[in-house]
Amino acid sequence: MTAEIAVMNKGAVALAADSAVTVQRRGESKIYNSMNKLFMLSKQHPVGVMVYGAADFLGVPWETVIKEYRERAGKRDFDTVRGHMDCFLRFLPSEAGLFSEEEQEHHFAAQIGGWFQTILDEIDNRVGKRIASDGEIDEATVQQIASETIDKAWTGLDRRPSLTCFGTRSLAEETSKHRSKVEEIQASVFKDLPMLESSRAKLGTMALAAILKDIFPEPHSGVVVAGFGSKEHYPALVSALLDGFYDGALRFKIETEMSITDNQTSAIVPFAQAEMVHTFMQGIAPDWVRYFEGYVKELFTKLPSEIGKALGQPEGGETESLAKKLNEFSGRAFQKLRDETGQLRAVAYVDPVLNAVAFLPKDELAAMAETLVSLTSFKRRVSMGEETVGGPIDVGVISKGDGFIWIKRKHYFKAEYNPGFIARYYRADDSDTSG
Repeated sequence: MTAEIAVMNKGAVALAADSAVTVQRRGESKIYNSMNKLFMLSKQHPVGVMVYGAADFLGVPWETVIKEYRERAGKRDFDTVRGHMDCFLRFLPSEAGLFSEEEQEHHFAAQIGGWFQTILDEIDNRVGKRIASDGEIDEATVQQIASETIDKAWTGLDRRPSLTCFGTRSLAEETSKHRSKVEEIQASVFKDLPMLESSRAKLGTMALAAILKDIFPEPHSGVVVAGFGSKEHYPALVSALLDGFYDGALRFKIETEMSITDNQTSAIVPFAQAEMVHTFMQGIAPDWVRYFEGYVKELFTKLPSEIGKALGQPEGGETESLAKKLNEFSGRAFQKLRDETGQLRAVAYVDPVLNAVAFLPKDELAAMAETLVSLTSFKRRVSMGEETVGGPIDVGVISKGDGFIWIKRKHYFKAEYNPGFIARYYRADDSDTSG
């Protein structure tokens, strides 16, 4: 996992990223603390990029992908940071030689198989509970449980928005095109599980629908591009989630777009493991907020019926009218509590920090970004479990006039021993390809 952050005001944007990466193979995992996640997106223009989530993209390390893009893009500039992001996203599917067909097919099979495995796990869980309660179960009941689970999953999937990156692709056409491959994967996952033919048919369509929908199961990658476009006087930031290719098209969605303006003069934007940043900014842990609001909502929901029971009045007539009024009051009371506590957090905690960030000089922006990543790393270090955030913290500051400036940057080598590398890194680049 990862902790990354962007701290922005009118003058600059500071980017900071930890170095921990979790490598998983054959059910085992190992953490390394030397991963590069922060890079210049261009050597000529004030734009940087951070990556989080998966350490590679279709088997190719993100560092290789970004440096290949940087060489291809050359001196090309864009009016906005969004233009830089769009160019990078167009680059990925255009580089056919960078990502092998075998790896793309493997990723597609893994996506379909992962979706099927999620459904199977839910069916097994429900069957296990039924056996625990009844002592036995027949084939017809298993079929019923499978059918109900698949129908429920389909309903949830149908409510999800479609990804715009696939345009107007028809689900029926995609199902017909990939039917044999999907059926092969389906058979390998569900094997001899008793299931109605209608359920089996629905499963294949669901798996392809999940690819076309706004669902990004782990592991996926996040890409953050920040800095200045040629016509942007204040910094901007764009982030996207990416999850491989599908029929030659990049599977992605733009997740965050933020620009500093005369009205919004500062911003603190965390990525990946962001709970400690939210705790610092709002004065309370986000998990605690969710627990508190959930408990109070449940309490307010039950309160009208409990009042009716306490009054000892029979149902109907005035009692139903009273219950309806109490329900309406409880809903309003809960929403008011939620709004006012949110407003309190904003006024007492969030706004004072953002007001201070608006006037921070570049070095203080960098120090703040590094400190917030360090806070997450420290919490992981003193907590039980794997230290999924850690290692050296890379920090860069991007301003309109100075461009991308490294404040802290780890190397696996000593620069004084490698003058040739330094010369090559900063050589004049006359290329000007479209990227």
